[in-house]
Amino acid sequence: MAKFHVRIRAGGIELDVKAEGKIDGEAIELLKQIVQPFASALLRNNNRTELNRHDVDNFQQHKHSSIYSSFKETVLSVFRYGQWFTSSDAGEAYMDLHDVRLKKPTVITYLRRMEREGILVSKRHGRMIKFRLAPHLCGSPQEGPNRIIIYDSID
Repeated sequence: MAKFHVRIRAGGIELDVKAEGKIDGEAIELLKQIVQPFASALLRNNNRTELNRHDVDNFQQHKHSSIYSSFKETVLSVFRYGQWFTSSDAGEAYMDLHDVRLKKPTVITYLRRMEREGILVSKRHGRMIKFRLAPHLCGSPQEGPNRIIIYDSID
């Protein structure tokens, strides 16, 4: 009979999880779902603001996916008007909204993934790469005969 026991303490918060019996993949997945929100709360309570590779691996691959999902929602919300932004701008926006600092390579990976999915477009200025929402997502004017431009002249 397999036994599993995890005890996590931080400040005044304690989590104690025990499992006995057949511990298969389904049971491990259930344990991850129980422990993950608590671990995330501990990170926030300890004012920890930087995720490193070890942290992401410890919180399992599904947590990494949800980081990408929340990053994508952040970009879609903050840059919804189609303005150009850099990876630094996107990382700062994520930090402002979620109180977690993502490393620069992670931010760039997520931005490139969003570009492959058709959510973003990019352009290069020397060494700098700028991104913006794809025109169909931000409602920016499209080229064509239905486009109306009004110029007011001030005399």
